[in-house]
Amino acid sequence: KDIAGSGALLVNPYDEVDIRTSLEKMMSEPKLVRHLIELGERNARRFDSRVVANQYAAVYLRALRRVR
Repeated sequence: KDIAGSGALLVNPYDEVDIRTSLEKMMSEPKLVRHLIELGERNARRFDSRVVANQYAAVYLRALRRVR
């Protein structure tokens, strides 16, 4: 869930009924699919290389300030 955020319909990969139920739900609810796509695209932006690089830089800067 941490990676997928709310832009995914999570299933138990060992539960065939859960997988089938989720697939059926997505096939019968196009509005849900569009919503998940929108949330998933928004969530994926968190992993943009520039965003991640800026986050790492901020961590390093905080660490450097503590050392000095």
